[in-house]
Amino acid sequence: MLCFQCGTAVDLTNSARMPPTNNSPHSIRNELLTSNLCPLESEIPYIKRLIADPQPRLDALNAQIDILQTALAKVVRERDDLVCHTQRYRAVLSPIRRLPPELVAEILKLVPFTRKIEDKTIRQPPWTLGHICRSWRETALGCPFLWRSFTL
Repeated sequence: MLCFQCGTAVDLTNSARMPPTNNSPHSIRNELLTSNLCPLESEIPYIKRLIADPQPRLDALNAQIDILQTALAKVVRERDDLVCHTQRYRAVLSPIRRLPPELVAEILKLVPFTRKIEDKTIRQPPWTLGHICRSWRETALGCPFLWRSFTL
């Protein structure tokens, strides 16, 4: 291993570890960080300083993160509101809203019907076709071919 100050080779094979001599976080030997070795008693105060010294900066960064997260949440809410707003108005321009009733009636003619006697549910066409939207309901109610026969 090399000395952190001068770069001289140091033999630590006999567990004769030298305590760090400066306050740089890099002066703590890599050996302590990459193993389960216990620090020397003389190293403990230094390691405690290495833990405590950055705490004010960590606290400041955490406070700044909290402020930024609050601001981000506000911006995200505003963005979500605008997305909802634009989606609602985009739906107004949907091409299906501009289909003429004659074309909707042709579409309704293509819907397969089950005309079984036991089908007494309103969950089958023609009933469900009137639930798509108001204009489709008006068109469906005005199409006699949908209502020629049904069971009650």
